[in-house]
Amino acid sequence: MDNKDFLIYSKCCFCIPLRFGLLTWAYVKLALIVVVTYLMVNIIKQVTSNSEVWHISALLVLLFVELCLTVMFIIAGHKYYNSTSYFY
Repeated sequence: MDNKDFLIYSKCCFCIPLRFGLLTWAYVKLALIVVVTYLMVNIIKQVTSNSEVWHISALLVLLFVELCLTVMFIIAGHKYYNSTSYFY
């Protein structure tokens, strides 16, 4: 396969530079995760049924994993080192 077969994207949503667009998307996602987590914790405080608390707790664990991945993505986005360029 030739190197010319790969698509190279330089813009996010065809208007802003890719790196800043992805960082913006990551920060918006981070804010939404924090808001949803806050709302779910408030729901857990109000719910008295054990089965509903178990389901919401499982969702909170998944949100925590998503939060960790988003933070890692933001840290990687702020680093300017491009390690993927070595493969091309």
